[in-house]
Amino acid sequence: MHALLEGIIAGLAVAIPLGAIGVLIIQRAVEHGFVSGAAAGLGTATADAAYAALAVTVGAAVGPAIAAHATALHWAAAVVLMAVAVVLARPVWSRGDASVAAAPPDARAASPLRSYAMVLGLTLANPTTVIYFAALAAGPALGAHASGASRAAFVAGVLLGSAVWQVVLAAVGAGFRSRLLTPTARRWTAGVGAALVVVLALRSAIAA
Repeated sequence: MHALLEGIIAGLAVAIPLGAIGVLIIQRAVEHGFVSGAAAGLGTATADAAYAALAVTVGAAVGPAIAAHATALHWAAAVVLMAVAVVLARPVWSRGDASVAAAPPDARAASPLRSYAMVLGLTLANPTTVIYFAALAAGPALGAHASGASRAAFVAGVLLGSAVWQVVLAAVGAGFRSRLLTPTARRWTAGVGAALVVVLALRSAIAA
């Protein structure tokens, strides 16, 4: 139970700060509904749990290896985030309210499986997540979880803590969906979301 609680805290700690991935989860929920947004959130939670599993199994050896490639990870993240920003900003340069309002729904884009896979990949490529769990692995906290059961409980806690917060973000996005699906609101929210992601991409490039 102690390992499970520690995992929940670790999962919440990495999930709660609102970054590019959180913005994307909200955006998916606004554009395609709660199910698609929640699926995107579960993609992030899966990635967090995967890195937690790596941390508790490989241990402190992961930290120095990842730190040695931190610059490359930051540059890769900057490129990926800029690409995400371009995708998020597409409604901004759509011509005319009518064209936005009349645009047919893209069933493939709304697919929960596609949302899950997309955000899973982006989270796996996010240096912040990698470095967080590498530091966790190098610290003394995980050393106390020597048994397989406690390590499994820790990973389950990370999955649970992260998933709960990501689903909350999806619910927030879905809750405002009716207000944010007008053509004008879509342009504003798309512009703000894209701008936030660009800022994060620039921060990642500067950190590199």
